[in-house]
Amino acid sequence: MDEEFTELVESDPIHLVITERKLKCLLNGNGNFSLSTLPTTTQDPQLSTLLTTTTDGRLYCPRVFDGWSCWNETPAGQTTYEPCPFFVLGFDPNRFAHKQCLKDGSWFRHPETNASWSNYTTCVDVEDLAKRWTVMTIQEIGYIISICALIISLIIFCSFRCLECTRVRIHKHLFVSFIINNILWIAWYRAVVKEPGVMNEPTNGVWCITLHIILQYFLVANYFWMFCEGFYLHTLIVFTFARAEGKLLIGFYIFGWLGPIIPICLYAICRSLDPIENVRCWATQQSAYNWFLSVPVCICLVSSLIFLINILRILLHKLHDNHRRNPNQTIRRESGVTPDHNNQNAIRKVWFVSFVSQ
Repeated sequence: MDEEFTELVESDPIHLVITERKLKCLLNGNGNFSLSTLPTTTQDPQLSTLLTTTTDGRLYCPRVFDGWSCWNETPAGQTTYEPCPFFVLGFDPNRFAHKQCLKDGSWFRHPETNASWSNYTTCVDVEDLAKRWTVMTIQEIGYIISICALIISLIIFCSFRCLECTRVRIHKHLFVSFIINNILWIAWYRAVVKEPGVMNEPTNGVWCITLHIILQYFLVANYFWMFCEGFYLHTLIVFTFARAEGKLLIGFYIFGWLGPIIPICLYAICRSLDPIENVRCWATQQSAYNWFLSVPVCICLVSSLIFLINILRILLHKLHDNHRRNPNQTIRRESGVTPDHNNQNAIRKVWFVSFVSQ
């Protein structure tokens, strides 16, 4: 039993903090010690209260540990205050919780549960929480609108065979990745972010970690398919007569759907092996292993920007060449001479391809 408890403490830093606070409370209320210096026999997670006797004749409520904070002996009829626990997500450690000692020397009990109750409601910044909930609600509405628009676009692409081409196939896969990612974000907000009990669990649920990994996979897949869009447009403009669209499409399928697996696996393995990071359903944004995901995403974005700059350079070069070959185009139009429609149509096609591909 002692070995199991030691393994649990070492694998869960939040449990370690709670255990040290509990033992500190049971020893002397304000002593300094390290959990590793205590005998194994004292590492009992079930201990929670320590009755005390006083010699001054006054009635006191006994020292108690409520699971988060230590409440020292308090004279009857008074209220004691403790800083809000820093390890509880959503609590402001600069605020104070309080606990009321009744006149009979017992701690206040909640009327609904009849259990000793500490008031942590003041630890939450209600105004800030309301703003955060409003922002999350707006984000959910945005995701729903985006899902509806993307589904309509997919229906249009699938309904008209005249639109069937490599470019539209890439659009379809990009839209599917967006739809799934938006659905997963809504599920993440509803099942994890808006559920404080899930966020503050001492151990991570398998479903919670799985949802996080799948969400991050489709998020990275979004950027990979954006890269495929830019790469195809660049190929279409630069290598007009030297492209095998069938091979390109197969390469896009592999890169867009299988490519994100590599950074996601590295991210999941490293974070699961780190006891400091493997907490709270991996919901913390400031993870030391986020660079496994951010680096490939940044590479895709920078590459897409380079493609865009080169495409604009080519289009401007073509327009400049066309203008140089027809310096008197305006005079010829005024004199009734028919302009060279072949050159104009060529330029229009280039701009049309650029617009549709975006």
